[in-house]
Amino acid sequence: MTDPVVIEMFCSSCWHYDGDSSPNGWRKDALVSKDTVLIDLEKITVPTLVICGDKDPYMDWEAVNASPELLPEGSELKVIPGGSHILMYEKNCYKEFQDEVVRFLMGE
Repeated sequence: MTDPVVIEMFCSSCWHYDGDSSPNGWRKDALVSKDTVLIDLEKITVPTLVICGDKDPYMDWEAVNASPELLPEGSELKVIPGGSHILMYEKNCYKEFQDEVVRFLMGE
């Protein structure tokens, strides 16, 4: 069973990211130029977990791999093998996704 908090975080990010009514909020993110910065990582002030699947066709892997250098100390990048765009729901990945989020939040 997927943690309801994780589901809420996912839904909030997708549907309410830019304050516009759904579903256009996230679609604007998917259709921007690769040169457009959607989230300025250097403005984030707390350790952050960047987590994604290695089969996600929407990821800019150059940006993903550079993210730990732009985030505060204590931030991490976790790429889950076999995961695609919705790895938190995928049968082969959801448990590892949940475990990684809990591990990071617990400071382990």
